[in-house]
Amino acid sequence: MVGVGSLFGAFHCAAWSFHFPSDFEMTLWRSSSVQVLIALIVASYLYHLSRDIPEWISKLHRLLPRSWSVSQVRFHTFNCGMTVSISLYIMGRLSLIVLAFTQLRSLPQSAFRTVEWTTYIPHI
Repeated sequence: MVGVGSLFGAFHCAAWSFHFPSDFEMTLWRSSSVQVLIALIVASYLYHLSRDIPEWISKLHRLLPRSWSVSQVRFHTFNCGMTVSISLYIMGRLSLIVLAFTQLRSLPQSAFRTVEWTTYIPHI
């Protein structure tokens, strides 16, 4: 999932310098693309971090409240971080989909030129 989602974000980052109808839409597109890309990387990092929690809790037992067990720390670290990360991913992805459709309202003039297919496809 991380690979496919990151690829989705990377494809949208490729449109970094494309024409946008307004500066606001350009900024929103850029921030949403980066948000989608980074949210999944953070989610993957949190997943791997939550697997290593028992090892470093034993080293840092003085900093945690005595009543917390390893499973509680893992639960809070994983669930809170993943909730924020996945929420940011969903918001970024939805905004990219909405922006893609709203940009159809003001296409550049080059989008309306007639394509002469005979120059690209050989005539038999």
